[in-house]
Amino acid sequence: TGMLLGIAVPGYVGNAGPVGNIAAMNNTGIELELGYRKKIGDFNFEINGNISHIKNEVVDLGQDKKYLTGQYFSPQGLEITRTSVGQPIGYFFGYKTNGIFQNQAEVNAYKAPDGSLIQPNAKPGDFRFVDVNGDGKLNADDRTKIGDPTPSMTYGFTLNAAYKGFDIILFGQGVSGNQIYRATRRFDLQMANLTGDALNRWTGEGTSNTYPRLVMNDPNMNFSRSTDFYVEDGSFFRIKTLQLGYTLPVDISSRVGIKRCRVYVSGNNLLILTKYKGFDPEIGGGSYGVDRGIYPQARFFLVGGNVNFQKNAKRKMQSAKFLNKKLIVMIINFQKLIKYLIKVFNLPFAFWKLPFTFCLLLLASCTKSILDLQPIGTSLETSFYKTDAQIFQGVVATYDVLQWGGTNSTWTMKLGLLNAASDDCYAGGSDASDQPAWVAMDKFTLDPTLGPQKGLWDKGYAGVYRANLILEKMQNSGIEGLSDDKKARYTAEVKFLRAFYYFDLVRTFGNVPLIVKTLGADEIYKQSQTTPDVIYAQIEKDLKDAVATTQLPETVNIDELGRVTKSAAKALLGKVILFQNNAARMGEAAALFESVINSGYFRL
Repeated sequence: TGMLLGIAVPGYVGNAGPVGNIAAMNNTGIELELGYRKKIGDFNFEINGNISHIKNEVVDLGQDKKYLTGQYFSPQGLEITRTSVGQPIGYFFGYKTNGIFQNQAEVNAYKAPDGSLIQPNAKPGDFRFVDVNGDGKLNADDRTKIGDPTPSMTYGFTLNAAYKGFDIILFGQGVSGNQIYRATRRFDLQMANLTGDALNRWTGEGTSNTYPRLVMNDPNMNFSRSTDFYVEDGSFFRIKTLQLGYTLPVDISSRVGIKRCRVYVSGNNLLILTKYKGFDPEIGGGSYGVDRGIYPQARFFLVGGNVNFQKNAKRKMQSAKFLNKKLIVMIINFQKLIKYLIKVFNLPFAFWKLPFTFCLLLLASCTKSILDLQPIGTSLETSFYKTDAQIFQGVVATYDVLQWGGTNSTWTMKLGLLNAASDDCYAGGSDASDQPAWVAMDKFTLDPTLGPQKGLWDKGYAGVYRANLILEKMQNSGIEGLSDDKKARYTAEVKFLRAFYYFDLVRTFGNVPLIVKTLGADEIYKQSQTTPDVIYAQIEKDLKDAVATTQLPETVNIDELGRVTKSAAKALLGKVILFQNNAARMGEAAALFESVINSGYFRL
């Protein structure tokens, strides 16, 4: 089976690349479906079932690709799934555990071939992690497959039975052979609530061999690694639907012009059998086996009815008034039935409204004119940016890139990359196995393919692309409601933002492509790197244009907080000059800072 994967494109494109059929996987298995029906006097029943078995294996990921990273968990960005050649798609990835150290003697006995302790920081109550490759060290190379989200077996059945006027419908389904990664608690929030199984944690020798001790800071990283501790059996069987119904005898229903009348009560998600300790093993969606606290399926009950009216030629010309009378009689009788069910099954009193809902369903219809509605036209780049409001939306979209990703850890990495890189950047945090981006920064190396470093590159060029687009669109004539003053201010703001994004890129990566216009598909692969001096020259040009714009205010009112000001442009321009480390221009930077300070709008 072919696999569609994203094709890598240069980061300066500002958007993801196209999707191509560049990988392959094999799905082998068997599927069986059986059915049986029987009639014994007035009793009829029918049962149908199906079962399938599958084995999934990835056989090719394209040229020079050994694996694909998958899902991540926690603010630290732990890699918890991976796709590799020879393995099932999206398998769970992490460290294996081998019980819990029950005493200090067990900690001291867990040694490498050279006699050193494999887990020198461990204490009784901590996990014993498996040294998978046997090198006597516990590091990223010991991560391996710890589970498979793909069920090896899927099955289901339906049962239909009827006796005289009564009938029953039962539907059940289930899976087996799969695991679920229970990522329902952020380990960095150490004071957050725990699930009930924490009551059975290790509290002393022999108390637990599956749930480790609970201590602040987690020195052994019992909870702050991706391990099989989070992986649980995802097999389940669920009764999805159980419905009981009764059909009125024809000799009764025909008296009021009804061919068939059936009332029923049904329950959904009545029962589930599983060993999974989370909310619901049937997490579905795009989670692919990772439970991030997905809301469980609700158990609910329904009461309803089905009515088929007679087709009698002699009654076709009867007045609507007579038909309405019969309908009213039917609704009243149905209401009486509902009240009886409320009393018998102790249902909420609001169920009495069901007859009126039922009446609306009977009378409602969907006309051809509704079905033939044409879809509303999509706003495209060619049909957008025709009004001042649409231009302003483009400006806001350029600001929007500043939100970065919304997580504190990503902002921390950005600040570290740009302002505070040191040789001790991950001290006190995770280790090299879980933080490759921090390690690269620790070694003063930069790799745009690693985590937030890639994010800085992608987001930077996304902002540049949006700035270039809106600058070009504002050159069009006849934009409704766009005055010269607004156009000048928007232009200054967007140029400031483009300068800001380029400043992040150049001081982080050095040589980067300089793009000051939107590019077509045939141009994006032809962009070469530009030296920092040329990038800085463009940054200064954009900022000086912003400073020289009369319509750009020195400061803003409270209802415009966050928008670019002339003072911000001066301050950023001064910082850009300082970063170029040209002694001859220090006075120029000082004058810009002094202008901001003396403006009277700001204070420490």
